[in-house]
Amino acid sequence: AGEGRGALGGSTAGAGPGMSGWAEEGKPEPVRAARGGAFRALGITCDAWITRIEPVGARIEPNG
Repeated sequence: AGEGRGALGGSTAGAGPGMSGWAEEGKPEPVRAARGGAFRALGITCDAWITRIEPVGARIEPNG
């Protein structure tokens, strides 16, 4: 779900309890709605969130 709505890709963590997806800038809502709706249509309860990617990435910051 999400193809043709701005989805760029996705991944599953573990046996499926955690999934993530990427969307074109400005198009996360249609992708979230399509993917969440696909699970709900199968009777699978899910939560779907939109978050931002941290552009700097992992780093160690000095104390103080």
